[in-house]
Amino acid sequence: ETGSLDIGKFADVIVLDAEATDVLKSRHELSSSLEDVLFALALLGDDRAVAATYVAGVKVHSSC
Repeated sequence: ETGSLDIGKFADVIVLDAEATDVLKSRHELSSSLEDVLFALALLGDDRAVAATYVAGVKVHSSC
């Protein structure tokens, strides 16, 4: 089954915090596009960057 962000559909989603660590925060200040932010998260991010996790639309994890 393929998820969707449409109302009434199921989706597995993670919410990322682009400023979760000091290094990410410093890098985020230099970012000028979404691509920059995602690049920094891919290279510098770790589990601390995951702010929340949703499975089938239900929140199963939150770092807040």
